[in-house]
Amino acid sequence: MRKWPGITNNIQNIFRAISEHNLDLHDFLKPDVLEKLWKKETRDDKSCLELRSEDENWFAGVRESFKTKSEYMNYKAQSRVKKYYSDASAKLKKDVDQEVSEDIRELVNQLKNKLEKNSYQGTYFDRTALETERICNSDGLFECEGKFDESTCENSHMINPYSSRQNCLMFGMWDLDHIIEKTRVVIPMVLKAAKMKKTKQILSCDKIYNLLFTRHNLKLVFRECHSKKSRVSTLDWKTLYL
Repeated sequence: MRKWPGITNNIQNIFRAISEHNLDLHDFLKPDVLEKLWKKETRDDKSCLELRSEDENWFAGVRESFKTKSEYMNYKAQSRVKKYYSDASAKLKKDVDQEVSEDIRELVNQLKNKLEKNSYQGTYFDRTALETERICNSDGLFECEGKFDESTCENSHMINPYSSRQNCLMFGMWDLDHIIEKTRVVIPMVLKAAKMKKTKQILSCDKIYNLLFTRHNLKLVFRECHSKKSRVSTLDWKTLYL
């Protein structure tokens, strides 16, 4: 079965296609109709273009300082990770016990320094980055990695935000999901580790960084696959030391 590179899984597109071609749902599912729509989507796909000067429509509403699609997508990944840092930092500082506030303050600073060194993981959405550092393929195609407790996406959700401005905007419906939940599990375990640590014990910035900001604990998922159900966590606060 052929996989469409664009927004095939988006329900709005399906109904728009049905309306444009005056079809009922039964007709829409006929192989010849699917083939026509596939050809149209392929024809409209501009993922091969990279420069602003080549695809001005893709950059509609985007600051003039961004000259390539990859540069802008790198920025979008950084923005998400910066938000995770902001949320985690605020939560750690808010809920910390006074006697370990200095340890948490030091940890927060270490996390920020590491994020700055790694350019806030901007390569996640950047198709020009090394294969080991990006989530998409070299064309910019992203595939949903499935719910937190599944190894793959049973609906084969996929999107290429590089192909059109509409796809780029709709990529906002894709989330980086913490497998071990950030707010309900990771932050409380970090705070407990800080409170329970012995004199010579040191919180591991690297371990906590991996849980909050790296693919060690992040999956890219279409919003439909971002499960909100309760998760059983095996994270032990005792493992968060050097």
